[in-house]
Amino acid sequence: MPATPAARPSRLSVSAWALIRGDVAPGLATAGQLGGSQVGLRARYLLRDGVHLAARVSGPMRSSQGKEAAIALDVTPIRSIPITVTFERRVALDAGGRNAFGVGAFGGIDRQIAPSVRLDGYGQAGMVGLHARDLYVDGALRAERDLVALGETRIGAGAGLWGGAQPRVSRLDTGPQIVVHAPLGAVSARIGAEWRQRIAGNARPGSGPVLSLGADF
Repeated sequence: MPATPAARPSRLSVSAWALIRGDVAPGLATAGQLGGSQVGLRARYLLRDGVHLAARVSGPMRSSQGKEAAIALDVTPIRSIPITVTFERRVALDAGGRNAFGVGAFGGIDRQIAPSVRLDGYGQAGMVGLHARDLYVDGALRAERDLVALGETRIGAGAGLWGGAQPRVSRLDTGPQIVVHAPLGAVSARIGAEWRQRIAGNARPGSGPVLSLGADF
């Protein structure tokens, strides 16, 4: 009997996230806000090696304004270097969103640096708008040590550094975190309880607790 062929990996991947804290901020910060409560979903479809078609929808959680959608082309020129260039078109879903083209680059790391200790993070930077150009940059770096494993669920603790800047507003936060990693079937879920202490910048909201949720499938 011939061997059963291995299942081909899916061309489609989806990431969803939510950030819950004491204030809100639309996609490009307004009224001095940056890094407030928000929710979003991004889907990518592999067209060819190193090239993805992507779509995103996101918005603030505690405001009726600021929702956006976007369609993008993601290109990773060198597979051994985890940096992707993205060309996108943003579409406002209400009066607080923005209709504009954008270009940017993003990348991330996730590696074990010691027994039971992992370092992960991401960074992105770019420009939105062809005529009224707005620059942006943000990123995060987290170190986490495994504390306990309950079946396939892992609980860890560590610390993080989070930062971002947009026109006339910026922030840099640091603080401790407790994280739960829980595979749910084909979904890889992450739940983080953090304290983010603002150590630089002028953006609202100020220091306080944050609940971060993420899922990849």
